[in-house]
Amino acid sequence: MALSATRALSSNRHTYQGLGDCFCLTNPGLADNPIVFASDGFVKVTGYTRSEIIPRNCRFLQGQHTDRVPVRRLKTAISERKESVELILNYKKNGDPFWNLLYVAPLYNEAGKLAFFIGGQVNCSTTIHSNADVMRVLSVSNNDDVQDKAKDNKVKAPLPLHRASSAPSARKAFLKALGVKVDDAHALTTSSVIDPGMESKLLHQLEGRDLNTQMKEFYTAYSKYLVVSYDAFIIRFYSEGVLDMLHPANNTVGLVAGQDVFRFLKQNMVNHQSDYKTRVRNALRAGGPVSVDVRLQTRRSALFRGDERFVTHWTPLKDEKSAVRWVVVIMSPAIS
Repeated sequence: MALSATRALSSNRHTYQGLGDCFCLTNPGLADNPIVFASDGFVKVTGYTRSEIIPRNCRFLQGQHTDRVPVRRLKTAISERKESVELILNYKKNGDPFWNLLYVAPLYNEAGKLAFFIGGQVNCSTTIHSNADVMRVLSVSNNDDVQDKAKDNKVKAPLPLHRASSAPSARKAFLKALGVKVDDAHALTTSSVIDPGMESKLLHQLEGRDLNTQMKEFYTAYSKYLVVSYDAFIIRFYSEGVLDMLHPANNTVGLVAGQDVFRFLKQNMVNHQSDYKTRVRNALRAGGPVSVDVRLQTRRSALFRGDERFVTHWTPLKDEKSAVRWVVVIMSPAIS
């Protein structure tokens, strides 16, 4: 899943709902770390209205079948102010479940104070369509995790789906809601379901790759970002992945935070490019996301005095009144 998502982010991100344009910012300085800004993609993926999302903690998307193990890992990462990637079963407003591939990272301001957590989501349910896929996802918890859940008095350890269940009808309904075909014996079939897209190639890519490897691929796709204030197009937050990727000789003057985003990109270009700026400004002014190609000099391309093509995804984050306040810029290396 995540490997395909990484590729799609640089080519056809519409294969995965929310890929590259589903973000939110939460404020740990407020009680319960609520969502304070969200993209239109977040609204679309979840099915909730903006007023129903802001200001609430993201846990409102969890439901009856959500595995508590990744939720606890995510909670621990947030409390320890660490990056985290988890695959969590969430629910839309209408009750439909979907697999949420979630990236979360802390954002520190120029004074070094924790200001927000950024969350990037992808609805990857379209890539989970066969017996092998479901088992791979639902078996991610190791034995220690299962034992840990069994010890938790508040959370009952669920039966694996490939074993006999005391509630087969509920199990069958749950799997059908996910788009997995179930025969009369309640066994999973290998027929493809929801919106085929890239699934056939995906299955071949997943063979021999564990979920942790896929998570790392997803992290790679989402770990190069800038968070820009919309009012002045000034970079306020950025990931270390951006500087690790770009040629260091082009970024020796001052800090990244506080720079004009277009000036920052310009100083990392070998050849002048400006035509993309008008397109970006117009799209954001209209309140919508936009993807544009730019060529930037990386550590690798600098060895040959060249540059590389990137697909940059600019996503506006809006407040409870739908006013654009922030812009998330994902920088994805183009994959031919």
